[in-house]
Amino acid sequence: DNLNESADSAEDLNDLNTPEKQQGNWHDGESDIVTQIIDPNGKDASLDVTYERVTDGKFNLKISPNSETKPGVYKIISTITVNGEEHTVESQYAWGLVSLNTQKSTYKPGETANLVIVVLDSGGHSECNADITINITDPQNNTTTISSGNGVIANTECGLYDAKYDTSMEGTHQININAKASSIDTSFDTTFNVATNYDFDIIRTAQSKIDPINNPNLFNVRVDIESFVNSDTITIKETVPSSFNVITDAKVDTIGNTKILSWTKKLDNNKTHIEYSYSVPLEFPQLYPLGPVEITYGNSIFSEARPWFVAND
Repeated sequence: DNLNESADSAEDLNDLNTPEKQQGNWHDGESDIVTQIIDPNGKDASLDVTYERVTDGKFNLKISPNSETKPGVYKIISTITVNGEEHTVESQYAWGLVSLNTQKSTYKPGETANLVIVVLDSGGHSECNADITINITDPQNNTTTISSGNGVIANTECGLYDAKYDTSMEGTHQININAKASSIDTSFDTTFNVATNYDFDIIRTAQSKIDPINNPNLFNVRVDIESFVNSDTITIKETVPSSFNVITDAKVDTIGNTKILSWTKKLDNNKTHIEYSYSVPLEFPQLYPLGPVEITYGNSIFSEARPWFVAND
């Protein structure tokens, strides 16, 4: 009897070696699960939920943020129906904010990528003592881990952290960063490229974290551009959220939720730059994208590999 029992248990475990997953809601022959996520304002957050059955009766839930997701305390309400009986399980979690910028979106092999990290807590305030882990995966799937106490250094300004990564291999590098603190456990993904040859070097000088309450609500951006192609005149386009008030010498067009800033520039020794200033709505916390820059030269277009993110503290 014991041997048969062990054999049955082994068979059940073998069936569950590859966890079954369902998205949105869970449904099988025995149970149904529906989950609602309530945001900090008491509204339905409409977030994607993935269910993974670990064993009979035990599930993992993966909740994925989107571009509208803000830090704060969220409530999870799961309604489970088994054999016609309904059970409701509630829990809470705090969602903070972490973001990461590199000064350039494309580097040459051998250059050092300077990483600037921002961490805000679930209330949108600067988090000074976060435990940070950064995984950088190169095009051959080799992963370098940089972490607090091992390459990640707290900046003198609370909520900012710095790190460095020496580039070597060409291609797109994937970055995943996780920040943990007393009330948060949150992640962020971005990329940067490494290439020996590309058409334009784009170096953006901008803040990664702004505080429009304790500082003047006017923040400066400068983008330095160096050309590696034979072109005397280029057209530069920068995009910012339409909610920004912008001071600039650029031509400004508003399309939907985006303002497009356009300059036509003549190159001096293959170099030029653009500058503008912006102010933001007093809504906290927010994560705003600047760019990516788009450069038109002749019949060709070159784009910055990814935007720069600004956290509104």
